[in-house]
Amino acid sequence: TTLEFLNTLSNMYYRKSDYSSSMKKRHTFFLEYIRKNYYMHTENIDSKFIQILSNKSNVPEEIIKEIFSLYEMEQDTYMLPEETYMNYNEALEKFYNIAKNKP
Repeated sequence: TTLEFLNTLSNMYYRKSDYSSSMKKRHTFFLEYIRKNYYMHTENIDSKFIQILSNKSNVPEEIIKEIFSLYEMEQDTYMLPEETYMNYNEALEKFYNIAKNKP
């Protein structure tokens, strides 16, 4: 599946300590997941987008905001700290677990 491929790819970058590249790849797949599963455009991420995604996925807005906030931090950083990368992964996993178990 896509998630298995994503995890394999992320593990490869993680072993190289290339957190920034790994986060970019994971975020690309996350946006594709949103487009494919929720039929949403991902060009403009704003509060309305987050609210709609939260309603469609059943994932709390706070988790979605955290994902995008952590990704924005990557955009402003030359060397991404491991802690930021780990926090991003944790937020993504929360998203996928909640979305997957949506009633």
